[in-house]
Amino acid sequence: MIVPPIPRALKYIAAETPEGVSKPLIINQDLILAMDTKRLAVLSGGYIGPLSGNAVLAMIPVLKMEFGASAEEILVSITFFMLPFAFFNLFSGTVSDVYGRRKMLNIGFLVYALGCVFCVLSSDLMSFYLSRSVQGVGYAFVNPVLLAVL
Repeated sequence: MIVPPIPRALKYIAAETPEGVSKPLIINQDLILAMDTKRLAVLSGGYIGPLSGNAVLAMIPVLKMEFGASAEEILVSITFFMLPFAFFNLFSGTVSDVYGRRKMLNIGFLVYALGCVFCVLSSDLMSFYLSRSVQGVGYAFVNPVLLAVL
């Protein structure tokens, strides 16, 4: 990620010393990059779950045409997302405490991304259901870890 240079006016911020004399503080650009990356992970992770759980609603006409299924059959995919999410959510926080939050967050995002790829590549309704389940498992390892990070 390329971070634009900090404007000169923001690079030095006056800090009060006990004597009342202003002293410039230098902002570390690497720290800003690390804060932005962490914030981006937390915000995107919190946004992905609710979006992906119900994104199917907007895609019902396309999925009906693609899979030749009814709207009710398409809506079952929300259940296929939520059930593994709810089940793995029960113990994913404990697993992240044992193996490390960052590692579990990365694994969760990776599994979720694989589920997204499988959704795109699914040729029938059953493979779409299974890929939605993979997404649910992946997001189950993201959600509680994000709450712990906050």
